Parts: sequence; C-alpha cells; structure tokens
Amino acid sequence: MTKTLNSSKKKPIHIAPLKITLGQFCTDTAHFAGNQARALTFAKQHPDADLLLLPELFLNGYPVDDLLHHPDFIQQNNDALHNLAQQLHAINAPALIIGAAHYETDGADGDDKQCFNALYLLHNGKPQHLYNKYQLPNYGVFDEERHFSKGSEYGTIFEHQGYKIGLMICEDSWYPDGFARLTDMGADIILLPNASPFADAKHKLQRLTRFTQYASDFAVPIVYLNRVGARDDLIFDGASFAINHQGKIILQMPSFTEATATMSLCNTDLTIDNAPPLTHIPNSRLHDIYHAIVMAVKDYARHNGFTKIVLGLSGGIDSALVATIAADAVGGDNLHCLLMPSEFTAKSSIDDAVQCAKNLGAHHHILDIKKLYQHAAKTLAPAVGKPITDGITHENLQARARGMLLMGFSNHQGALLLATSNKSESACGYATLYGDMCGGYAPIQDVYKTDIFALSQWRNQCTPNTPPIPQNIITKPPSAELRANQKDSDSLPDYPILDSILYHMIEEETPHHAIIAMLEKKHIENAPAIVSKVWTMLQNSEYKRKQAPPCPKISLRALGTDRRYPITSYFTVSSP
Repeated sequence: MTKTLNSSKKKPIHIAPLKITLGQFCTDTAHFAGNQARALTFAKQHPDADLLLLPELFLNGYPVDDLLHHPDFIQQNNDALHNLAQQLHAINAPALIIGAAHYETDGADGDDKQCFNALYLLHNGKPQHLYNKYQLPNYGVFDEERHFSKGSEYGTIFEHQGYKIGLMICEDSWYPDGFARLTDMGADIILLPNASPFADAKHKLQRLTRFTQYASDFAVPIVYLNRVGARDDLIFDGASFAINHQGKIILQMPSFTEATATMSLCNTDLTIDNAPPLTHIPNSRLHDIYHAIVMAVKDYARHNGFTKIVLGLSGGIDSALVATIAADAVGGDNLHCLLMPSEFTAKSSIDDAVQCAKNLGAHHHILDIKKLYQHAAKTLAPAVGKPITDGITHENLQARARGMLLMGFSNHQGALLLATSNKSESACGYATLYGDMCGGYAPIQDVYKTDIFALSQWRNQCTPNTPPIPQNIITKPPSAELRANQKDSDSLPDYPILDSILYHMIEEETPHHAIIAMLEKKHIENAPAIVSKVWTMLQNSEYKRKQAPPCPKISLRALGTDRRYPITSYFTVSSP
C-alpha cells in the first residue's frame, strides 16, 4: 500500500517546538540493573528535553531468546520497569519512550502469559502509553513469532505537548501500511526505535533508501533510532538517522559507537539542535565491515568475562587479520599469538608471523609441533595398520596438535581463543574440526577470502606509517602448509572464482545453470565441473559448520542461523 499526502494540507500550528533527544546506546542482555541505570543517567543528562527515546527492547537487551519465558526474567523485567518509572518521576525527568517486554495474563488460572515486544511511554511515575509490536519478523536470524505475541494494531499515536507522535517498532516500519495508517491519524512525526542488526551494505541500500522514500511519500518526519553493540553473532551498528518531511536526511549518527542527538519539531519542520558534530558522511564498505568485527570481538570478550585473547598465528593472511582485529579490540598487550611450525612451515612464514606480532605489540610464543605430531602419528599407526606419512590424516593430525596447544593455553590463561577460518573455507569444509576450527569465537567466518585480502590492505592503509600486516603475508599465495609445496589452489578454485560461485549459491540461491553461464561468459574453463565441485563441498561440510564457534554476522546471509540446511539429506540439484 502506497500513499502520498497532499503537501498543501495544512497542519495545526503548535505553540512551542518539541525537543526530542535520542540515545543510541548499547544494551546488555538481561542486565536489568545496568540497563535501568543507563536509562536513568540518560534522563539526568538531558533534563531540558521534552521527550527521550531509547531503542527497541532496551531494558532487556535484544535478542534474549527463551529467557523471555523464564519466571525470574519476567519478574525482573516488570520490577525494573516499575522502578525506572518511579526513579524518573523522582527527578522530574522528561517523558521517556523505552523498549521492554510486556506480559499479559491469558486464561482464568493466570498461568498462561502472553509476551509482547513493546514500547512504554514512562511519565509522572507510571506508563502513560503502551504499544505492542505488530509485525514480527520470522526469517534469517529472527524468531520473534516463537517468543512474542502479535500486537493488535499497526502502529500507534499518542499526544504529547500538543503534538501527535506516531510509534512503530523496527519490522513494523519496513512496510508502507503503518505509515499510511499513522499519517491518516494525523501523526506530526513518526519515531522508530530499532534493534536492527548490521549486514554488509544494509544501511545505505535498504534503510536510507526505504525511509527517505516513506518520509517523502507520506510528507512526515521520520526518526530512526538503532541500538549499538554486539551480542553473540549479531552486530548492531547504530547509524541512527532523521529525515524531514521532504525526504531529506538531516541527521546521520555515527556507526559502531554510542551517541546522543537532540532535535526540535516545530509544526512540520524537524531541525537538529547539535547537527555539526554528529552529521557525517556514511563510511566505506570495508570500514564498516572491519569496525563491525572489531566491535563484535570486543563486546564478546567483555560480556563473557575475557580480558585476554589467544590465537594461532601462522604467517598466513587469515590469522594475521584476526590478530590485527583482536589487537584493535582489546589491545596488543592482551593478545597472545602462538606460532606452531611443523616441518612444512616455511621460514618466511615464521618470520612474517613474528613481525606481525611485533607490529601489534602482542606477545608471541613459538611452539614447535614436530615431536607432538610425530608422537600422535606413531601412537595411531598400529590402529590403522600402517605408518601415517601422508594424506588427510597426516595433515589433520598437525592441525589438531595445534588445536590442542591452543586450547591448553586458553585454559591456562583464561583467554578467549579465536578461530581464524574465513567464509570461503567454512563453506567448502577447508578447515579441520578440533584443529584450526578450535575456538570460542570466529571473527571472520562470515567474510569471504577476497574480502580478507581487501580488509588487510585497507587496515594497513589506515596506519600507513605502521602497517600491522607485513606485505609479504598479503601478496604470497595462500597455503595451509600441511604438506610440501601445498597451495590452497591445489584443492580449491582460485578465490575470486570460488567466492563468486559461493556468493550466488549462498546469498542468492542462484540456479546452477545460471552460475555456469556466468562463468562461461567470463571464459572460465570447465565451468560445469567447477560449480558441481563447489556445491558438493558446500553440501558435504554442513556437519562441520554445525560444530563451528559462533561468528559475527557480516553478510546478508551467514552460514548458520541465516542458512539452515540439514546435515543428513538426499537433496540434489538438477543437472544444467
């Protein structure tokens, strides 16, 4: 449904401007005391505002999954909401809109409770208005139909100081119907609290494009407030913005950092009170991806009680980039890099790894795995009936020897172990369970190899006088170094070709005949065989991915919650 209001339609003239302050903040999962205190501090810092706005489910954190239904969670949620309302009243705070779970008892026995994703307007010591989210996303990473009941109306209006203020929550606002309803009801402005996860190019191509169109079509100012911070696999980038009734962006708040902004609404005119320091040009794609991952690692470590990070630094580009991300997240002095050479590790790889660790100011330890591997191979040989000198078992024993040392160091130091596999490898199963897949978190597992190269170059360019990643790591052919003269290209198509195929298979679900035609148009030989091989690797390695550490979602379709394929399946694709 699309509607354009007549721009000549007269709006009532209001007596005074309405001052609205936004809090683009991080919210901690189920940390009611902390989130309540943060909301109260926000109110104390902005006593001159007329209306304060915080993101979706701010009081609870988002998502909180099945915690929503735990009796203690319900009680803590309700207590925090009541206490916050009283505390705000005690300091004569402005009216506050805050996201929180809302529970309603259904049934005569009172035991059946419905849970809603709600917005509360807190003022004068109690909730003055309540809105329950209407559109519940149930795709990709979202399972809101599992946890929440659907609200009874599409958007809501409340009056405050003579203004009619429209409210919707996140998914409500992705369709025009809610805007049509609220503008028909006379909304002077529409506020949109969100907990919208980051994905590559989502902000520019989806959010800004969609909401500038809606603001123009419905001739109404729109304020989009997003939370910031990371929780497990989800990254919330902030990047809140405001659009005037003509569809012009008048505020773009920063990404990946907390911020506040104040604006004034006078009749239909929305203006920003502190625009110069907050308005900025959206960043580059590589900037956003890199900073998203740094924030994900930093928040994962902080929220789960880790102050130190450990990883295996091989002299390859994946581990070098992860080490750089870790150093940017927690500081080089809190990063431990284990260099674990075998007989197949080139001296240049050790030198590159040592130099990378030194560039980052990280601790590094060289642990030779030759004797450990040889003892494991000798111990296993009687069971398999022959010496283990080559083949996949020979290679994986090396990776698992490294995994054992990494886990041992992690246990001893209480450090978070980061896995270093990328999306290209994870998709194809080109990684070893209980070896290089060991870890509590996998920062780049949703980043294709071609982007690994681009991010490494970009990060070096950020500090050109002190680039963290030695150039030789970026330019040399990728190799797992598990056998003599090994290169990734021995087992995988060249990464530009592989990543293009994987993108179409994973993100786009493109039919194989179309992928083959695309490759043949680029004069790639043996396109049908290459596509078939990649699909087989993708399909056969599902069991590995089910056991992989959590990773931050970067792409529009991550391997995991976004793409839920069964391990055991007889599914085949049609022949081209």
